[in-house]
Amino acid sequence: MRRPFAVIGFTWLGVLVAASYAGFALSIALAIFCSVCAVVVLFCIKPEKRRLPAAVFFAAAAAFAAFSFAEYFLYRPVTAFAGKTAQISGVIAEKPTESYGNYYYTIKTNSITVDGKQYNIKTKIRLLSNDELDAEPFDSISASVTLSLPKTKNANGYDSRSYYKSKGVYLFASKAEDIKTAHANSKPPYYYAIKLRQYISGAIEKFVGGQRGSLAAGIIIGDTSGLSEDIKNDFSDCGISHLLAVSGTQTSLIMEYLMLLLCALKLPRRVSAAVTAAAVAVFMAVTGFSPSVMRAGIMSILTLCAIIIKRDADVLNSLGLSAFALCFINPYAATDIGLLLSFFATLGMVTVSKRLYALTNSGIEKLPAQIARPVKALSGVLCETIGASALTYPIIILAFGRVSLISLVANMIEVPVSLFVTLATAVLAILSPVWFLVFLIKPIAVLIRLGCDIMIYTARGLADVPFATISAEYGYVNILIVFAAIVFILYFAFRGKGARVAVCVTCICFAISVGIFSYTVAAHGVMEILPIENTGAAIITSNGHAVVIDLPTSVYNVQNTIVKSLKRRNINYIDAVILTSVDSKKVQVLSDLKRDMGIGKVYAPQNDEGIEDTISVPSKLNAPYGVTVIMLPDRDNANLLTLVYCASSKAMITGSGKFGDFSEYDKSAFKSDLLVCSNNVDPEFASAVSPKNVSCHNDCPKELAAGFLSNEASISTENCLYLTRGGGSYKIISVG
Repeated sequence: MRRPFAVIGFTWLGVLVAASYAGFALSIALAIFCSVCAVVVLFCIKPEKRRLPAAVFFAAAAAFAAFSFAEYFLYRPVTAFAGKTAQISGVIAEKPTESYGNYYYTIKTNSITVDGKQYNIKTKIRLLSNDELDAEPFDSISASVTLSLPKTKNANGYDSRSYYKSKGVYLFASKAEDIKTAHANSKPPYYYAIKLRQYISGAIEKFVGGQRGSLAAGIIIGDTSGLSEDIKNDFSDCGISHLLAVSGTQTSLIMEYLMLLLCALKLPRRVSAAVTAAAVAVFMAVTGFSPSVMRAGIMSILTLCAIIIKRDADVLNSLGLSAFALCFINPYAATDIGLLLSFFATLGMVTVSKRLYALTNSGIEKLPAQIARPVKALSGVLCETIGASALTYPIIILAFGRVSLISLVANMIEVPVSLFVTLATAVLAILSPVWFLVFLIKPIAVLIRLGCDIMIYTARGLADVPFATISAEYGYVNILIVFAAIVFILYFAFRGKGARVAVCVTCICFAISVGIFSYTVAAHGVMEILPIENTGAAIITSNGHAVVIDLPTSVYNVQNTIVKSLKRRNINYIDAVILTSVDSKKVQVLSDLKRDMGIGKVYAPQNDEGIEDTISVPSKLNAPYGVTVIMLPDRDNANLLTLVYCASSKAMITGSGKFGDFSEYDKSAFKSDLLVCSNNVDPEFASAVSPKNVSCHNDCPKELAAGFLSNEASISTENCLYLTRGGGSYKIISVG
């Protein structure tokens, strides 16, 4: 075999991704099957032809076995504690993160005590605390907590469980009580990497500051904690969110420029390579050993080791070896989206980009030298972007359900600027401790601000382009991706033998068009009701239109549920927002929503908070797409009930406010097929509604739940999507 590490590494990664979908039992069966196939290949195929298939089957069998081992001996014993109250003790393994007033700590446990029995289990748990603790990384901690599993995929395609599983975090801990911390007497080396990360963030905040500083910190060390959701969404819509996740680009840039600097200082090349390898290892630690950075770091270190031992490094072998090393240590790392995007982007640049660059160069060389240089540079950026995009688009479609149509343009503009910001920020971080060089630091900070401004405003402008991002949640999208992969494989197998790129692209575009058309036909006349994180509020969509009934009081839910959910459906305009009650928090949330989405009309009961352009509540809203909303104000005109009709299907949405006095209404008017509520309704009202399906808060009171169950209602405390064409029946899809 010419590239054994590439064959084994690629097989190992692909099999672990497949195993994550197949599950434990099927993975064991496939491990046995692949082992049998490997033995058959060894005894039935000629020696000169059996090396490749034997290596593939043996690697596949080992990968399935490794996944099964991790699932049975590492994951399941820990997740068995989900849903239980436990006493945990351990050390804080990372710098805490803050999000919407809450603090999150990664705890590496020494023991977990449940029902008085102590289990000496070492695992990682993500602890939620309402207050910041007086503790640093690697300080001891103990607390009484409620353990739970992270959520599976939500309405926006984000799979929290898979994400944290790839990081080695299997459980969440909440409702923490009796928290005790103790400062550690000594700290491991990684502690100083965390402190260096904090120092770099502080230096960027001091000299750059604001959202520009947060963007610079995100680019250089992956710290996006201070970056607004608006900017994150703009980058996502433009297909450039990879710039906010440290990966191969930053690692390679630091390696190349550090090598150039050391060689310019007349250090021997092998010594320069050794120093650079050490610097890359430190950079990996500073960025938190994320899978994408570790993949790039391992590849960079292998390249530098090849220089030290005077050998030529093979990129595909290095890529395969880095993937194998990462996934051997943690089989669940194969499901990390950042790692997959980084891996396939690199593979695309090594394979597709290289061929495209060779093709374009043959024509560019015929141009005059003055014209050829800039055209060649532009061609290089375009070829790299196309190559990286070609292999990452399937991952993006499957993981996020969206595709950016302007990502090529956005990457060509933003990537060069991000490279400049990376280098400038690295220089600023290095010079910041030297106080007498402040005259150099300030101009560099100005240039960083300028670069970040260009990136922010360019992303905002491109994200506002109509259909900048389209939904990829069409029928049979998985089949279409497989079809596209087969077409590309056939093309490369028969290139030079009559295969043409134009024919391949035409076939793929035709298949995608058929998929989009079939989805459009199938979705016509369907009303979707998506409850917003069990708050009693909901999003109603039908035929490309949307109505939002009530608003949560969390900006997080606005950005991550309303905005993202609608954009995933190619909806950038909300026909109406109906507030079931009004308070200052909802006014602020409404203002934030208006900034992100176009809003037609706003309906509310009393408007004491002074919301602009609010329409007093009518009794009925006839939407122009087959949906009717009836609004029932309470006796004091302070709260609303909303009844949503689609043909003969009826849903009641109570909203998240206080439950008013609706005694003046005939109770028969409340009867509905679906009830979306928080904990603001009483059992008598629930009995009057008599729903077939209920979406309620996960802390639903027992007496209320008993009322639902007495009517044989199907209760969901998880996030679900409800679809109906009428007739009172709903198709229920779990989204986390």
